[in-house]
Amino acid sequence: MNRAELIKAFEMKADGYPYKRIGRRLGYEASTVAKALKEVLGQDYKLLERCRYINLRLRMRQLNWTIKDLAAECDYTYFYTMSLLNGNAKMTDKAKGRIARRLGSSVDALFAPEQETVGRG
Repeated sequence: MNRAELIKAFEMKADGYPYKRIGRRLGYEASTVAKALKEVLGQDYKLLERCRYINLRLRMRQLNWTIKDLAAECDYTYFYTMSLLNGNAKMTDKAKGRIARRLGSSVDALFAPEQETVGRG
């Protein structure tokens, strides 16, 4: 994929289009689009997959936020944010509230106990 196609694919993904539809529009297979965007987004995309809170992970994808974006918005370090998301640091009520406000959602919606996964999500 060339630069213009990558930009268009990124814009479409930000608008919520699935890889299959983006691929059809640009003339590529869905897997090609997914791989190209993941390479552009880098390691952060893979690390977000380890987030133990399914709804939080989904909300961040909707907003096209990376872990770096969330860390900056919450005034946390990148590594502390990673630790919170993957369960290595205690997710306090204060942290949950701060994250929920920054993502424009409620604590209950993002951190529902039944939506929590163990390990890789």
